[in-house]
Amino acid sequence: MGGFKDHNVMTYSDKPSLWGDKGISPVGVRQGGIGDCWFLAAASALAEVPERIERLFWNTEYDAKGAFRIYFYMNSEWVGVNIDDRLPLFYHF
Repeated sequence: MGGFKDHNVMTYSDKPSLWGDKGISPVGVRQGGIGDCWFLAAASALAEVPERIERLFWNTEYDAKGAFRIYFYMNSEWVGVNIDDRLPLFYHF
């Protein structure tokens, strides 16, 4: 039996990075178990040109409070969405 539990990125790194050690890369996308392959496929395609991903983020660096603003294009307009750094991870009981 398993389920999802959210984890804060700070749990795994004392110095987290918004873009990771190697920067933005289409091969840096990894799918877990939350059924988000459709989103990750789109993110990977955008990452072919890293500036495309960078333009979606209001933040330019990792926020100490884990708050980020990302812009999505919905219904012919750009919409800003605030998210946090809580990551859903699969675990076993």
